[in-house]
Amino acid sequence: MSHDLPNHDDDQAGRAYYYGALAMLFVLGLVVGLFTALQATRLVLFGPLHVSVGGVAALVVNAGLGAGAAWALRSRDAALLPGAGWFVAVLALLMLPRPGGDVVLPDGGGAVIAFMLLGIVGAIAGRLIATRVAPPASPGGAARR
Repeated sequence: MSHDLPNHDDDQAGRAYYYGALAMLFVLGLVVGLFTALQATRLVLFGPLHVSVGGVAALVVNAGLGAGAAWALRSRDAALLPGAGWFVAVLALLMLPRPGGDVVLPDGGGAVIAFMLLGIVGAIAGRLIATRVAPPASPGGAARR
């Protein structure tokens, strides 16, 4: 198995740190998905407009985590992991059976649809912001410095 980086202890530690950070970004996305889903049906009234608290939180947090991950790890692809974790958590809350028929996210309704759309838009926005804050990958696969 060949790697782009030489096989030194420092490089192995750096690679372990990098992949561990990627895994933690996914787990952080799972946690954000759980907490924002609990607020998905909570609405705030702005005149005639009803705004989902969980939807706005998912938008802001997914975009912020994605941009922060790309900046910290200098990898544009790292920006997608918090959003992917958020999406997996939300799908699990929608689809997995729960004892007693409890429902975290109802199958329909404007608040849940807005929550889903705003969360997805936040993940995409985080990736788009990453194109500004993270350097492009070099042909060898590692980020340029």
